[in-house]
Amino acid sequence: MLVASFDSRKREFRVLRAVGATKGQLARVLVGEALKVAGWGVVIGLFGGALVGWLCTAGTRAAMANWGIPPSFAVPLVTIAKGAVGAVVFALVVAVPTAFGIISKNEGVA
Repeated sequence: MLVASFDSRKREFRVLRAVGATKGQLARVLVGEALKVAGWGVVIGLFGGALVGWLCTAGTRAAMANWGIPPSFAVPLVTIAKGAVGAVVFALVVAVPTAFGIISKNEGVA
C-alpha cells in the first residue's frame, strides 16, 4: 500500500524535496497514510465483528438455551481494545521502516 501510494504521488514528493522537505517529513506522510488505513480497518473490523456476533447470537438463541449457554451477546471490551491497539502498533512497526526504505530507495526520484 505504501509503495503504491508513493508511486502515485512521485511528482508531489519531488516538489516537496525541491522545496526542502526532509526524508523524515516524507516518511511521516506515508506513515500517516498507513495509520489512516489501519484505523479504518480497526473501525470496520469492530463494526463487522459486532454485527456478526450479534447475528450469530440472535440466530442460535434457542439452541444456546437448550445447551446451557447464556443467550446473550457479551462483548469482551478489554480483549477487543488490546487487539485494536495491537493492530495500530503493528501498522506503525511495519510502516515506519518501510516508509524510510521507500524514500531512501527512491532518493533520486523523489
